[in-house]
Formats: sequence, C-alpha cells, structure tokens
Amino acid sequence: MSRIRKPSVFAPSPTSYVQEALGTVGVESRTVGCWSHALQNWFISRIPDRLRETITWNMNTAVRRAALKRLAQKKD
Repeated sequence: MSRIRKPSVFAPSPTSYVQEALGTVGVESRTVGCWSHALQNWFISRIPDRLRETITWNMNTAVRRAALKRLAQKKD
C-alpha cells in the first residue's frame, strides 16, 4: 500500500490520524482528518482546477509507468 514507514508532519501515524479525525465528529460537517491534511487541502484548493487536473494526471501517469516498469522487470 504505502511506503511510508515513519510518521511525519504530513503523514501521521494511524493512531494520531484516527484520534484527530474522531475529534471532529459532530463538530464539523466535513473533515479531511487531521490539521496537516487540512493545510494541504487549503493550498490545493487555491490552484485552478485545470492546472490541478493536469498535475494529478501527470503524477498518476508517472506512478503507473513506474509500476509497469517494475512488473516488466519481474517477468524477465
């Protein structure tokens, strides 16, 4: 799934993420889980939709290309 092994500011541990997310239940109508994700969401929401879609497309394409390359190397 994820290669994140050590918690950081933008990738909290599962325990801290759940504690923060549950702290918003009944307080907010919508949540992103934790304060660092809220900060990321705030910055991302300031980017124009078309640019955000292009960046996302390029990132996902690069991840797919790398996965297909690893798969091809395993077959050889």
